[in-house]
Amino acid sequence: MDTISLLMMGCGIVTFAGLQVVPAYYGRYANQAPAWLGFIGQAIPAPRLTWILQEVPTVVAWFYFFGSQAIMVLSAGKQWPSPNLLLSLLFLLHYVHRSGVLLLSWELCGV
Repeated sequence: MDTISLLMMGCGIVTFAGLQVVPAYYGRYANQAPAWLGFIGQAIPAPRLTWILQEVPTVVAWFYFFGSQAIMVLSAGKQWPSPNLLLSLLFLLHYVHRSGVLLLSWELCGV
């Protein structure tokens, strides 16, 4: 666990240092990216598809990890801790909303 924490802090420091040299071109500044950066700064060809591809793995991973934990807990004859279940379901609800419901509402609103 300590190794993962140190690795994540190291990645954060490297990212911070890199963004001091090369700005992040996104949002309204996306069109200002220099040509040498290549694809960065160009419009994403299918934004809704890429949004789904970004969010769906979280939902799939939730089912994988929650399913394996649920099988272990139930096979041992234990009860699932209520706070863990509640927080886990809220997490799932949030990402299902981000990956599906939000996109459908954009479609209905014409965004």
